[in-house]
Parts: sequence; C-alpha cells; structure tokens
Amino acid sequence: MLPPAQTRIHSRTARVAVLTFALSVAGALLASQVMAVADKPADKTAFKRAAAHFKAGEYAQAAPLFHIAYTANAKPVLLFNAALSEQRADQLEAAARDYRRVLKLKDVHPKIMARTRKELALVEATLATRKPSLPAPQPVKGAPETPTTVRKDAAGWQGPAGWAGVGVGAALVGVGGWLLTGVAAEQAELDDLTAQQDGGKVKGISYEEYHRRDQDNASNEALGIVSLATGLCAVGGGAWLLLSQPDSTALHLRPHGRGLALRVSF
Repeated sequence: MLPPAQTRIHSRTARVAVLTFALSVAGALLASQVMAVADKPADKTAFKRAAAHFKAGEYAQAAPLFHIAYTANAKPVLLFNAALSEQRADQLEAAARDYRRVLKLKDVHPKIMARTRKELALVEATLATRKPSLPAPQPVKGAPETPTTVRKDAAGWQGPAGWAGVGVGAALVGVGGWLLTGVAAEQAELDDLTAQQDGGKVKGISYEEYHRRDQDNASNEALGIVSLATGLCAVGGGAWLLLSQPDSTALHLRPHGRGLALRVSF
C-alpha cells in the first residue's frame, strides 16, 4: 500500500495524462475541420461572380464561371445556368452540348428538366436555320469579256423637280430665318425703349411709333414662320423626289484579271 503522499502524486499524474490526451484529440479534430474548410473549392465565389456577370448581360464571362461552380458542386442547376449563358452568348453548339448533359443527369428537378428540353429545342431549331456561308465565286480564267449591264428607265422629271424643290425650300428657309432674327432684334429694341421711363411715363418712344413698329414686327414674325415652314416642306418634297427617282445609271461589269472591272455611265 502506497503512502498518502505517493497516492496523491499518482492521482495527479493520471489526471494530467488524461487531460493531455483530451487536448490532443480536440486539437486534431479542430485541425481536421480547418483543413476540410480550407480544401473546399471556392464554388460559392465562382457562383457569385457568374451570377453578377449574368445579371450584367456578360453571358460569355458567366458561362465558364458556372462551369467552375458545377465542377466544385455538381448541382444540375449550375450546369443549366452554364448552358443558358452560352445560349445567350450565341455559343449555340456549346449550349446544346450542356443542355444534353443536363438531360442525362439524375435527380434533376422537373421544372429544370422541362426548361432544359424547351431551351434545347430552341437552340437546335436555330442551328438548323443557320447554313454555312458559301465561298465567293472566283473568276474563270479565259472567260469572254461580255459586259453585264444593269439599267433602269429614268422618269426624267423627278431629278430636276427634286433639285428645284430643295433649292427653293432652302431659300425660303433662309428668308424665314432672316425674318425671325430681325423680329427678335426689333422686339429687343422696343423693350429697351419702353424701359426708359420718367415718372411712370415712357419717354424712349411715342405710343404711335411703338404701335406701328409692333404691328410691323408681328407681320414679319408671321411671314417668317410661314416662309420657314414652306421651305422645310419644299426641301422634304425635293429630297423625296430625288431619293425615289429610278436609277438612270448603267453599271458595266467586265472580268478583268483576277477580279472585275466596273464602269458607270449616266
């Protein structure tokens, strides 16, 4: 039997050993949890960036980020978002490939599955309507130099009438502008004259003179507005005649070397 002092020493040593073991286990668990968080891919960051690009209409930038998020967290909706981004970025072949991948996945939400089928049908229909562009025809060596002429009968009167309308209209616009400018200047002068008062009476101009000049100014203003409006109508009509007249030019296309020679005659 050990003495009481030795019993207390052994009991204390056992407690210290148990406490040390418990701390070691807790530290190991904590370290494993930290490593698990540190090793987890940043799928949330990729998703947030992808969502921000998608919202801004930057679909080409959003698609690869949705792929990164899907690689880290294989949720079907992330692959669907990648396909939708590719579709809106006009990357239709990549979008069709990813939509088909979504259809092959398991445990896909029925709404996502239905939307995937709908979008895939639209993409495939669009791809079917796009035909590869044909290469430009190459000139045949030794082809006979027969001119190709394109000519339309000219109405004859539309060209001169159109230019006349534009010219007269421009002149009327100029006259109207000149008259309205003079009206503004005259009105400013009348305002200055009526502002000159002595004891509440206008001394800069008589009533009769003011009345006469004000009536003349009103007449010039009406004439200027009419002239300006008529001129604008004439310019518009003349321009319409010029633009709608038949083409009176002849285009002569001849093979020349490795290309074509163009000659225009009026």
